[in-house]
Amino acid sequence: MYKITGDKVLSYEIRVRLPDGSRYRERRESPARTRSATERWVQERQAHLLAHGKEVEARMPCPTFSEFLPRWWDARTKLKPSVKALYTNNLKADLTPFFGDMRLDAIGIEAVNKYAAQKSHKAAKTLNNEIRQLKSVLRLACDYEVLARVPNIKGVAVVHREPDFYTTEEFEVLLAAADNPIACAIILLGGEAGLRSGEMLALTMHPECIDHKRGILVIRKSIWRGHETSTKTGVERKAPATPRLLAALKALKGQPLGTYKTLQYQLRRVQKLAGFAAHGKVHSVRHTFCTRLFSAGVAERHVQELAGHATPGMTKHYTHVSEAQGRAALLAAFSRGNSGSTASGGSVSH
Repeated sequence: MYKITGDKVLSYEIRVRLPDGSRYRERRESPARTRSATERWVQERQAHLLAHGKEVEARMPCPTFSEFLPRWWDARTKLKPSVKALYTNNLKADLTPFFGDMRLDAIGIEAVNKYAAQKSHKAAKTLNNEIRQLKSVLRLACDYEVLARVPNIKGVAVVHREPDFYTTEEFEVLLAAADNPIACAIILLGGEAGLRSGEMLALTMHPECIDHKRGILVIRKSIWRGHETSTKTGVERKAPATPRLLAALKALKGQPLGTYKTLQYQLRRVQKLAGFAAHGKVHSVRHTFCTRLFSAGVAERHVQELAGHATPGMTKHYTHVSEAQGRAALLAAFSRGNSGSTASGGSVSH
C-alpha cells in the first residue's frame, strides 16, 4: 500500500512486504512535481520493491514534456517580460500541444522534424526560436539527470533577405516630411543613432541619459508594453548624437515619445507624406543607420558596437547591402564613362 501527501511539495509513503518476507516502509519526498506523476512513480517504485526488494535503486520514470515544464519555469527566474511572453505563447500555442504528452526521452530528431513539417507555414526564424526553446527544456532535463542526453536537434535553414533601408537621399526626403517634433525625433533616433523602438521610448523617459554638452546618448533601458527592461542584449552602450538629433530632442521639451503604436503611427504618416510605402516599420530607419555606416567605411566591429548587436553575424547582414550599393555605384560610374568605345574611339574587344 502507499499514500501521497503534501501540496506544493509532495511526499509519498510505501508499506510493503519484501520478497524475503520482511516488512518495509519507505517515506520520502517525491522526485516528481505533480500528483499524477508522483502516483505513477510510486506505483513503479512499489512494483520494484515487491519484485526485487529494497536494494534496487529507485529511479524516476522519464517525465513527459508537460510534467517537466514547471521545473523548467522555476529555473527561469530573470526573464525579461518580452521574453517571458514569447516563451509562454510558444508553449501554449505550439510546443505543448505537440510535445506535451511525449516523454522527454522520446523527443528526438524525428519528432522535431515532424513538428517542423507541421509548422512549415511559419517563418524560419520563428520556428527556430521555438526549437531553441525546446532544446532548452531538454538541456535542463539532462542537467537534472532526468534525461540521459540531449539529441542533436538542428533548426531549419534561414534565408536572410536584405533589410529595408533608405538611401541617403531618401532619408533626407523622409526627414523633411517630418512635420512635428515627435516624428523628427523618431526618424533621427533610428537613422542617426541606431536606436531600437523600445530604446527610443526609454531614452525620452530618462533625459539624464542625453548628454547635450558632449553629444552622447547613453542607451541602457528599453520599454516593452509598458515594462522597463534592459536593452535587447542586456548591455549598456553609448552613441554619438549629431547636432540635428540633439536639436530634435531639445524640441521635445521633455515630452516622452509615447508608446510603440505612437512610433508606428508617426512614421507611417511621414512615410505617406514623403511618398514612400507607408508600412510604419520603425526598424527600417535603424537599418538605414547601419547601412550608412558601412557605406561610409566604418569598420564592422564599430558598427556592431554602435548598433548594439550581440554577435558579429547580425552586423554582417548589412555588409551585403553596402557591397551591393558599392557595385551599383561603380557600374553607374563606368557606364557614364564607357558608352561602348575606348578613349581613342575604337570599340572595346576581348
